[in-house]
Amino acid sequence: MKLVFACLAVLVINITTGQTKPKEEPPVVAKTKLAIKGGANMSTARVYQNDQKLDSKFVQGYGIGLLFKIPFEGKLYFSPNLAYNRRGYTYTPNAGTINEYQNTIHYFDIVPNLSLNLPAGKNAFVLSAGPHLSVAIAGTEKQTTANNTTSSKMKFSLSGNYGFLDLGVGGSLGFHTNKFLIEAGYQIGLANINNNVENDFRNIQNRMFSLQIGYFLK
Repeated sequence: MKLVFACLAVLVINITTGQTKPKEEPPVVAKTKLAIKGGANMSTARVYQNDQKLDSKFVQGYGIGLLFKIPFEGKLYFSPNLAYNRRGYTYTPNAGTINEYQNTIHYFDIVPNLSLNLPAGKNAFVLSAGPHLSVAIAGTEKQTTANNTTSSKMKFSLSGNYGFLDLGVGGSLGFHTNKFLIEAGYQIGLANINNNVENDFRNIQNRMFSLQIGYFLK
């Protein structure tokens, strides 16, 4: 009889312990997110001719694109961007009859960034950096002289005219919530987009500041 009571006591303890044991929460798994974003930019170019830096100015532009936020490891994410950006620049040549060039170029940008998430409650500050490859879609060049201004379509290629491709690096600082984001970024072009440098001795490298807001679709 004592053995029966002992077995019943053990059974009751096991049942009670099993009922009061807290449930373990499943681990949180980071998911791939997709956002659409857009905003304004201010772009210019660093222009040299015969190793002399020319006066250049900023022009206003805009852009729109997609951001993928793919978990990589811990707080690191692979954050590629695919975007359209209207960029440009103006500059004053150091010789000749042309007083000012104003170029507007439409680019498709491929930006394979890495980003670091710095949690702030349920939100996060995000630092991103990486290279960019820009493909020129179309462009317009305005030439201003003392008497008039003419406009023409820019020609792009891999060996002549203006460069079809632009390579560079960039970075951004952003703030992401569950649904929205805001980012400020800067791009530096490292390639000379002037393919006629042997004839006109001009070295032109793109620069761009941007400010964008976005919405996470998933």
